[in-house]
Amino acid sequence: RNAYDSAPKRYRAHFLCLLVRAATTEGERSEGCVRQTWGGVWKAFPELQLWQELRQLIQKKCQVHGRQAKRDRSRSPHRKAEKAEAEFSTWAKRWRKMMRAVLPGGEAAAVPWSDPEVRKLCAALWRDFVDLVEKAQTADSEGARRALGLFRSEKRGAADVAAQSGAAPAEWAFVPSADLLLLVGEGIVGVSVEGVFADGFSSKRLPFATAIFQTMM
Repeated sequence: RNAYDSAPKRYRAHFLCLLVRAATTEGERSEGCVRQTWGGVWKAFPELQLWQELRQLIQKKCQVHGRQAKRDRSRSPHRKAEKAEAEFSTWAKRWRKMMRAVLPGGEAAAVPWSDPEVRKLCAALWRDFVDLVEKAQTADSEGARRALGLFRSEKRGAADVAAQSGAAPAEWAFVPSADLLLLVGEGIVGVSVEGVFADGFSSKRLPFATAIFQTMM
């Protein structure tokens, strides 16, 4: 915990995201059960609860309001894929379409997180979600705004070199790009040591500016 408190904010935020993803993955692989040691982790890092609540809000935003899951009796993979896509909200469908356009097919390639088009995609998705949270007046909105503080940049002091040169301060210390793409792009986006990719076999990609224009048509 001492190392966490002493680290720069961007590393703290990244660490929280990794912990929650690790716990979530373990739970999915063991039917919702995780080891008891995770209780100690949650106790040592109470910030995890805030981030988990924000993740749940992202998932909620991806769901169609008022729709209940129905049992799928179809044996056709194509029919199942169409039905799964119909379970997502209009907001999520728009971003999923952009992900498929910007990211290469996983069978062909993966792109690193430093890729400019991936960075544009993640920054725009994060900005869109944050705007919705800041404007919302629901019971969950207050907690969500507190959770956003985990990722905002800290105030810079007089010793900051960038501040002395007159550079505009960055609003965010860290953007949870991997979590955004995996949550909104559930079932179509994957992450590996090589980078990020979408489902498919083609390595062809569109620039983010072109992809966002196409989704408006």
